Amino acid sequence: MNPVALKNEGEKFKHISVSMKPMFVDVGFSYEHLQVNKIILDNPLPCYGKASASPYPLIVRELSSDLLYCIDGDQQVEKALQDGKETALCHISSVHEIDGIELGIRRMSVRMVPQAGKASYSEILRNVHIVVRMLMASDNLFRYHHGGDRRSKGYVQNRADDIVLLLEERLGKSKTTILAYLNHSRYITPAVLQCLAEVQAPKAFFEAVEKYKSEAVKLMKADGKTEEDVTLHVSHVQSEFYEVYEKNKDLRALLDFVKARIDLELKKRRHNESLPTTAEIITLENDRKSSQEEPEAREGFLHQEIRSCGETLISLSKEVHDDHELLRSAETILVKLNAALSTFKSKFMWEAVNG
Repeated sequence: MNPVALKNEGEKFKHISVSMKPMFVDVGFSYEHLQVNKIILDNPLPCYGKASASPYPLIVRELSSDLLYCIDGDQQVEKALQDGKETALCHISSVHEIDGIELGIRRMSVRMVPQAGKASYSEILRNVHIVVRMLMASDNLFRYHHGGDRRSKGYVQNRADDIVLLLEERLGKSKTTILAYLNHSRYITPAVLQCLAEVQAPKAFFEAVEKYKSEAVKLMKADGKTEEDVTLHVSHVQSEFYEVYEKNKDLRALLDFVKARIDLELKKRRHNESLPTTAEIITLENDRKSSQEEPEAREGFLHQEIRSCGETLISLSKEVHDDHELLRSAETILVKLNAALSTFKSKFMWEAVNG
């Protein structure tokens, strides 16, 4: 329908009093064997070309009429009819009443909105990271694939590649998206990923810091650093980057900070100096951006932060033992305390040398 016709169509209903109360709310869910010849396949939207990933047809039952409408899984219902089956196990959503528009919306949304809601990008990265570690340790990846149209086609007996293929299949995402999940979560400890998930770090944040991470990994590997060394360094820096992002809520400021760190690290390498710490970069950025701030105020704040982190860490050390939640908290505090101490040390040495 063109815009003019759509507008004219809307004019017909301007005089009608419209209730804002939702009418098509689900009042119950169930799995039942339904008579397939009573399932109505008619819907304002055509059925999807690819068969439903759900093992059961998705049915809406209108309680006022007891009519059964299929919103996805038409092919399964049709096959049951062709095979002469009288019943099929279905997933049923019950509503008091329904109309054609609502049936169309449900058919549209069922393959667009996850049933349990959407995870944040950082939660997806955390989950992918954990699942991949478990899959890498599994003795049989193929028990976790669901077949579908793929039927294991494409698996090459290379664990890393097969995990990507498995995640493509199970998450319904492209290879490019799966590789982005893996790249953005790589070289970050589970504790830091959990922290980033808790603060709902957005996709744009991970994209902004990816250039630094790739440069840092390349440089550290060239220096013969272990995987563990690289992971601890990247995790530490990632936490500091998020603090910069959280403070400014400005991706441009974060990108500038990332670029400054890359430039300084490359400069130090050219002079055969050790790579700068995060604290050195933070100190330089703070000196540049807040040169008008009173030095005494900054130093007093630093003293306060160090004292606060130290007291909390001492308290945690008495309770931690095998409590994983407290261990994660302790790791976060250690990262912050180390950064604060390094900043204080750098400032103290600078003032001692320059009077």
